[in-house]
Amino acid sequence: MKTGRQSSSKPQRRGAPRINSRLPIVMGNKTGVSKDISATGMCFEFDEHREVGSVINFWVSLETPGGPLKLSCEAEVTRVEKNGEKVIVGVKLLNQTIEALKDNEILNQGLTGDKL
Repeated sequence: MKTGRQSSSKPQRRGAPRINSRLPIVMGNKTGVSKDISATGMCFEFDEHREVGSVINFWVSLETPGGPLKLSCEAEVTRVEKNGEKVIVGVKLLNQTIEALKDNEILNQGLTGDKL
């Protein structure tokens, strides 16, 4: 069983503890899903390769008791791994903002029902 903390004999380069997650990620007109998230970075599965060192923009859909939120992020790609047909992308968050997720954004990205 996976837990939010990963144990390893290797020293961790992360500045904050990561928590396992399955959150929808939207980058342009493509969607992915997070694997874990922290205050300083995250890791997600995506269909397209990204270059290490590149800066990307994406947003994360967060479901809250007050309604869905949109966490908009600017991040530097720090790790890329091929995983079958998917690509695992690790990023360091550079900037982030949060706002209410508008209904049209939910519908346009197909983030309804069990995908939120």
